[in-house]
Amino acid sequence: MNARRFSLILIAVCVVAIMQVFAIPESPMYAVVGATFVPAAVVGLFAVCAVIYIISAFRGAAPDAALDNADEKPLEGAIRRFAWFSGGCAAMALLVQPLGFLLAGTVAATGIARAFDASLGLRTLLICSAITLSFWLLFDPILNVDLGPVIPLSRWLSAG
Repeated sequence: MNARRFSLILIAVCVVAIMQVFAIPESPMYAVVGATFVPAAVVGLFAVCAVIYIISAFRGAAPDAALDNADEKPLEGAIRRFAWFSGGCAAMALLVQPLGFLLAGTVAATGIARAFDASLGLRTLLICSAITLSFWLLFDPILNVDLGPVIPLSRWLSAG
């Protein structure tokens, strides 16, 4: 993948990240720093870096580490890895409302773990579930960031 194509992907990722920051609900409690401050700062910094990279890519000055050493080659399966990673991120964004944080986060973390060559077994699912549940416990009940229900039981019980 050349630098120009990659820079266009960066634009798309920035747009999705900005949309996700605006989707964060306001905290019911007054706070000097709201729930969107840190994500907005990170996305803003990412967008600035992406714009700098885009400008250098279209000027033909974007560095390409693959060209530094003629003996080195990228790992095989880059498209597959990217698909697992981006699919995991998309799963979180699309599934958190209907399935709740635990299931959506587990699916997302499993996809991202697969992008880094983790096997798709029970062990990976348990580890991803434990990490997702830990994040929910830290942010939702302890720090009062509304991530929604860990499992939307009321939706499933009323449907039956």
